[in-house]
Amino acid sequence: MINEINIKPATIDDLMPIARIETACFTNPWWTVNFQIEFNNPDTEIFIAVDTHGEIAGFICITAVLDEFTIADLAVLPQMRRCGIARKLMQTAFDFAKSKNAASVTLEVRVSNSAAIGLYEGFGFKKVGLRQNYYRNPQEDAVLMTVFL
Repeated sequence: MINEINIKPATIDDLMPIARIETACFTNPWWTVNFQIEFNNPDTEIFIAVDTHGEIAGFICITAVLDEFTIADLAVLPQMRRCGIARKLMQTAFDFAKSKNAASVTLEVRVSNSAAIGLYEGFGFKKVGLRQNYYRNPQEDAVLMTVFL
């Protein structure tokens, strides 16, 4: 399945499919306006995973502040999970950050999301902190994870 997925930079035309994926994946999703802001931010790149039918299966949003990058959002359609799409999106974001001479990449993840934590640890992320009550619906702490490049 992963070989049938192409990763490419998103355009504003991808806004609505990205917003639908966000809503399908999260109990407290970003609003469409959040994505519009990111599309207009020159320090942000959004990559999409496109299947052979041209459908968007997932996306990743990475933002830079000087040489510190943040994975702001990552989502894969529930029916497309466990196929390597998130890994491919993460690798693309990593390659992008490295091409921009990033010193580090940081992200937050729900403490209960062991699958995502395992994915991130596979990329060298380490747990560096805890943000109490960071998430809502349900309320939960976030693990702050960073990898130094």
